[in-house]
Amino acid sequence: NLIPNKNGRISIKVDAFGDRQHVHVLLVDPDGATYRSVSLPDAKTKIRDLRLLTNALDPKSRFTEQEQVTLLKKGNTLKIPDLLNSKFEVYDHLGSVHRYFLTLKNDPVLREFSFITDWDSLAIEEKRLKYSKYACHELSFFISRKDPAFFKEVVRPHLANKKDLTFMDDYLLGNLLSKYYQSFEYVRLNVVERILLAQSDRKRMVALGLDLENRLALRSPNNDSAKLWFGAAVGGGAFGNTYAGEKLGKIVEANSSNLSLGRSFADASVRDEEVATRKARNQLEKQESALMKVEQKYSARKRQAEGDPFGEDLNQALQQVKQAYRVLERTKEWAENNYYRLPQSDQTYELVRENRFWLDLVRHGMGSGFGSQYLGEVSGSFTEMMFALSFLDLPFKAPKHK
Repeated sequence: NLIPNKNGRISIKVDAFGDRQHVHVLLVDPDGATYRSVSLPDAKTKIRDLRLLTNALDPKSRFTEQEQVTLLKKGNTLKIPDLLNSKFEVYDHLGSVHRYFLTLKNDPVLREFSFITDWDSLAIEEKRLKYSKYACHELSFFISRKDPAFFKEVVRPHLANKKDLTFMDDYLLGNLLSKYYQSFEYVRLNVVERILLAQSDRKRMVALGLDLENRLALRSPNNDSAKLWFGAAVGGGAFGNTYAGEKLGKIVEANSSNLSLGRSFADASVRDEEVATRKARNQLEKQESALMKVEQKYSARKRQAEGDPFGEDLNQALQQVKQAYRVLERTKEWAENNYYRLPQSDQTYELVRENRFWLDLVRHGMGSGFGSQYLGEVSGSFTEMMFALSFLDLPFKAPKHK
């Protein structure tokens, strides 16, 4: 913003422009403004070579983009040779894995259970309130793995007083599990329950691992899902990226287009239940409409009785009539909660099926230090994700790294 001299002239040395040659001049005074663009003689602009000549890839060699997952235990190190051209994400505590699951599957129930990522910092009374509200197999198992003291003091007495014990109840209570080897019982156990059942017998664990390998061998690889699982993990999975979750949902929906006969029957039963619910709602509306008519007649007769000196008996009679049409509360049936808000008919093998994450668990055993590179494969349901969070040997808080 230069000011002209007394003669109205502004002088600028050409050297001040360096190797630039395009000049834009704007003159402003109280009456208006004048603009002009001027091109100076070419000053031989200096150009920088921005080509990657020093770090360029050798054209005689072959290079590929790789997707790698590395499991590090305490004390291990990871060296990334080309850090600037690499993308990586660290999952070092339960909260990061919890957010990754929410990226892949925006499950409202898992979001509601987000308090488990801070379980170690909750006060004892708050833990009691949370367990009282959300008591279920998933939370009980999580507490048994992450907070044995609270499990022994609060959860175990609760499970011991249940009327009908399931496999998970018997396992957590330390009861004998031999009855679950019977065919009728075993076929209903999901993969996690079968792993827990076989953990005390090395031969059974080997047989179970072989069974899972054979089941997985019958499946064709789903490269699209694997690519999205990895992309969500590296490209911001722990920061709430929902794009991968939406794309993954479309792939899963496409792969599930061919329904099995059992699924068709299940859908039919759901439709029948919806029809029954609709009929019950219509019946309730009719009852409420009839009650409203009675209320209107009652109010009119009551006003008439108030003006009649002999209307006291009429008021008492009307009150008795009104009592006959009092709406009763809906009947409620209390039931023991097993897997979170799932009917008993849905608590079968299909609840948690085989995948490479559970195969890694079988191969690792039930000891500490478990981790798997196949986290994305256990994002199918709330129950599956809760079990995965329970088995992963990760702290509640992220440790400091060098």
